[in-house]
Amino acid sequence: MLTQQGIQYTTDKRGWITQALQLLSRLEVNETEYPWRFIKAIQEHLVGIKTQ
Repeated sequence: MLTQQGIQYTTDKRGWITQALQLLSRLEVNETEYPWRFIKAIQEHLVGIKTQ
């Protein structure tokens, strides 16, 4: 989910979350990329609406 931001897939969950947390302060919201598309889909599902 964060490969577009430079964090590669790994089975090492501890290493992955460490890298992801370090990335948080540098992330910029872009609803066309992950993880923002995923978060938006969850929000739309919970609210029951589909935005464009």
